[in-house]
Amino acid sequence: MLRNWIMRKLVNRQRRLFAFWDGRKIVRLDPMVIIRRLAENPDYDSDNDFKRLSSPKSSTRGEAIGGLAAVARDAFGLPLFDGKHGLTEMELLKLLNSFNGQMDALKKNMRLTPESEPSTATSERPSDSRSETSTSDMSGSGSMPQTA
Repeated sequence: MLRNWIMRKLVNRQRRLFAFWDGRKIVRLDPMVIIRRLAENPDYDSDNDFKRLSSPKSSTRGEAIGGLAAVARDAFGLPLFDGKHGLTEMELLKLLNSFNGQMDALKKNMRLTPESEPSTATSERPSDSRSETSTSDMSGSGSMPQTA
C-alpha cells in the first residue's frame, strides 16, 4: 500500500499534473489543457477580472466573482455547486488563484533546455549560401518543480 502511494507520487511528479479537490475527490489534470481552456475563453481577462475583485463597488466585485467562478468551472471541468457536490464560487476563485500561482512559480523556476532555447541562427540566408548547419546536442533535460 505504501509502495503504491509512493509510486503514484513519483509518477505525478514526473508528469507535472495539477492536482486539486473537486468537492468529492482529488482530480489531476494536465496544466496545458487548463491554460488552453483559459486562453480560449472569451470571458476571461485575468488582469481586469482580478483587479475588479478589489473594486469599491460591490456590484463590480460581484460580477467579477461570478465571472471568474464561471471561467474556473469551465477551465477545470467542474459542475455547478448543488449544495452537495461541486465547489462554491469562493472555492473556485481559490482554485484559479492557486493554479495561476503554481504556473507563475513554474515559469520562474523553469530552466531552458536545448529543446526550448531560442535559436541564435539567422532565418535569412543568401540563396547561394552552401554553408553546413550544425546540429545542437539535444541530450540534456531540464527539471521543473512538482505541481501535483
